[in-house]
Amino acid sequence: MKKYILQAACFLMLFSACKKEETAGPTPTSPAAGNPNTALYYGDADGVLVGTRSVTTTETPIGPFDVVAGLASAFFPSSTGGFATLVNAGEVNVAGAPLTFTSGVYTGGVTTTNPQGIDWTVSTPWTVAGGGGVPAISTTMGDFPSTNWSITSGTPSSTAAYTLSWGSVTGADSITCMLAGGSEAIIKVVPGNATSCQFSAAEMTRAGKGPGLMQINPYKLSSITVSGKKIYRVRQIAKSKTVTIN
Repeated sequence: MKKYILQAACFLMLFSACKKEETAGPTPTSPAAGNPNTALYYGDADGVLVGTRSVTTTETPIGPFDVVAGLASAFFPSSTGGFATLVNAGEVNVAGAPLTFTSGVYTGGVTTTNPQGIDWTVSTPWTVAGGGGVPAISTTMGDFPSTNWSITSGTPSSTAAYTLSWGSVTGADSITCMLAGGSEAIIKVVPGNATSCQFSAAEMTRAGKGPGLMQINPYKLSSITVSGKKIYRVRQIAKSKTVTIN
């Protein structure tokens, strides 16, 4: 189970003086098993900046307990859409704080001195020093989908089909939903106005019995073009809830 919580955390995370043009994003791809970031591996992308407002709900004997954090991640392919190899684009900063670069992915936000992480706003700045074929970049994050909704599903079973449901979301282009059990994390992408995601009995068997995690990620996309390179900005809300799969 710990393995899939780490995958979820990874999922929480995906300028020069030249003219920048903002455009809408493409239709998302289906994520590959075990790697949620692949939902953001767009074929025309030269980089992806991901801002996340994360809310994790844990049921306790005295009621639900929420942990809120602001996270950031970024990754840059070796060639346009070539995400099989990720490059070091130099130092990446969010709100003036550097992200950590590990195995091709930049991550950051929460530290021992700042347990709540990044305080995301529309104008929160990103800067990328540039390198590995990626130009220097300076941009702001933009607005996020709504947060005033909750995961409403009951207890899932490993032997029957299951509907993961949540309240109505506004301002999202797409929603990624994940159900992780003791064996596997099952990840799907649905439209931004959806309020549920269907998992078949076979998929629930793959997820497996035991402690698990539900996660809903509504996200909004836009892109900027810097020195001929297309950089996507992903603004997502990540709501997670611990669960036991029977």
